[in-house]
Amino acid sequence: KEVPMNAKEIDKSIGVLLLIHPRDPQPQLEYALDQFVLRGGKLVAFVDPYAYFDQSMPQMPGMPQQASSSALPRLFKAWGVEFDPGKVIADVVFASGGGANYTPTVLSLNRTAFNREDIVTSSIETLLYAFGGAFKVKPAEGLRATTLVESSPNAMLLDSSRATLRGDEAMKGFQPSGSTMPLALRLSGKFKTAFPDGLTEKDKPVPGTPVLRESTAENAVILVADIDMLADGAAVDVQDVFGRKVIVPSNGNLAFAVGLVEQLAAGDELISLRSRAAAFRPLTVVRELEA
Repeated sequence: KEVPMNAKEIDKSIGVLLLIHPRDPQPQLEYALDQFVLRGGKLVAFVDPYAYFDQSMPQMPGMPQQASSSALPRLFKAWGVEFDPGKVIADVVFASGGGANYTPTVLSLNRTAFNREDIVTSSIETLLYAFGGAFKVKPAEGLRATTLVESSPNAMLLDSSRATLRGDEAMKGFQPSGSTMPLALRLSGKFKTAFPDGLTEKDKPVPGTPVLRESTAENAVILVADIDMLADGAAVDVQDVFGRKVIVPSNGNLAFAVGLVEQLAAGDELISLRSRAAAFRPLTVVRELEA
C-alpha cells in the first residue's frame, strides 16, 4: 500500500512502514510518522545526505545536476539521533576502486562492518554503501540503540560537495575520526512524541488530529543513512540470457532491506532473536595497516 507524502495520518491497517528518501518532509508528515510509531507501528526509514540516484535538473543552464538529500529532523531530535544531511562518510578501510578511481565515499562493506549478533545482519556478506551518511546517537530517555552496520575507525564525515571526488583529490585533508560511526541502527523501547503540543499551524492546534504523547508498549524503529543502496545501479546486475532479462543481486543490499522489513513484520520475538553466527576472522589486518 502506498502512502502519500502529504498524509496527515498513516492508515490503521499498516503495521510496518518502509520510508525511502523523505525529501523536505513537512511537519504533518513527521507528525503522522510520530503518531504511527506511538500507536505501535514499525518504521524502517532510509535517509541520505547525497542521493546519487535522485538528482534534480539544475535551475541554471550549464550547471551540473544536484543530488538531493533527506532526513527526519524533528523525529531524530526527539529520539536522540544526530544526522547531518550535508555530510557523507568517507572510509579508507572500506573504500572502493584504486589509483585514479579510488573512491572513499563508495563503501564496499564486508562482515566486519555488520552486527553479527543480529538476525538480519548475521548472514549478510557484503553491502555497497554509496555516498551515504552516518548517525550519532545518544538515545532519548526510554530508548536504547543497537548498531546494525558501522564504519571503520578510519573514517570521517565530508561535506557532500566532495562526495564524488576520486583519487588523490578525495584524500586531501582526510582526518580519521578514530571511532566507528553507525550507518544503520535500530532504536527500541518506549517512544515519546516529538510534538508535545500536537500538530499546529501558525501556533494553533490542527483540529481532528490524534494526540498520542507516548507509546504504551515497547516498539522499534530502524534507520539507515543511505538510499542509493536500494537503487538497481547499486544492488543488481541486469543480464541478457537468450534474449531475456535476468536480474541478479550483485551484493547483499536487497537482502538487507527485505530482512529489516521481515524482522519488524514478524513482531517482537524476531527483533529480540539473536543469531548463532559461526566465528569468522577475516584477513583484514593488512587492509587496516594500509589504511
